[in-house]
Amino acid sequence: MNTIKHGTLIAAITFLTGCGGHDYEGDYEVMPTGFGKLTQAFVNEMVNDKSIKQNVITIGSDYIEDTRSTTEFEKIYSMTKRGKNYLVFESENKTQHMEIIDEDTLKMKTALGYSTLKRI
Repeated sequence: MNTIKHGTLIAAITFLTGCGGHDYEGDYEVMPTGFGKLTQAFVNEMVNDKSIKQNVITIGSDYIEDTRSTTEFEKIYSMTKRGKNYLVFESENKTQHMEIIDEDTLKMKTALGYSTLKRI
């Protein structure tokens, strides 16, 4: 169970690459979502198990931090493309993004589905 949660957290940190100029600084709980029905039921049970520590990341003006590491980025900013809003993370050689659902919710594509990041 913890493997999926740790994998999601690692994917979140690896995915994010950028610097200041956005309104999404803060602590976010990482919630795996967007899986098939059977997998999502398993993930929901794991998330609802209060004995398992929830994954929390902090998005700063130019960094992402979790309990194990801090990753700095060149640039983090928001943009609109094709009618959708995105939080964009840039590093030296790549650009990635998360969809902005609302001012407290981000959606990130992972290898296994999607993860929702909810500001806490």
